[in-house]
Amino acid sequence: MHDLVPVRVVIGMKVVNGRVTQDYPDFNKLPVVKASAMDWAYYVDKEGSGWLYDSVCGHCEELPGEGSIPPSPRGMQLGVLLVPKQFADEAVAMFAECQVISEAACQEFYEKRVSADQPAVDVDQGVLSGMAAKVILANALRASDPVLAAKLDLSPEDKRCLDPDMPERGCRRNPRKSWEGFKKHAGVRIVHPSSPGP
Repeated sequence: MHDLVPVRVVIGMKVVNGRVTQDYPDFNKLPVVKASAMDWAYYVDKEGSGWLYDSVCGHCEELPGEGSIPPSPRGMQLGVLLVPKQFADEAVAMFAECQVISEAACQEFYEKRVSADQPAVDVDQGVLSGMAAKVILANALRASDPVLAAKLDLSPEDKRCLDPDMPERGCRRNPRKSWEGFKKHAGVRIVHPSSPGP
């Protein structure tokens, strides 16, 4: 279980060699990152949980604020990093585009912007197509060869693949759809900073 602090980051855009790219704060300047001898992009994945990006509104869209989520004007995107407290403290002190947020604000961002477009149930098309083919063949053979048709009927194992709460491939509940599910699946516990933002 990792104790992490949520940091909201405003990600701008810049032109590099004639191409438009994301303009992240230069987290390589943080003492904690320098001491790790890692690039910041690896550091946030290894020591934190990586980026939680706004999948509803990117750089090309514009959305007004909602609850504790600030507006997202065209040309910027919001993201949240779940990082160790030292990284969070240093990032907020060094970069104006970084802000520590409360767990409630992080949950709202996660459920309304990060996982909003994710399905509640992940579907494995390959497994379900194979099961559908068995059913079609069984039904086609039922009159001419009932013994073979019975062998193609869905087994108890096949039926478990249709139950999202079972671990078998087919239909599985998305463990990262909700904030609580994400934290459990990622092994994350939010550390409440002493003076969180909204």
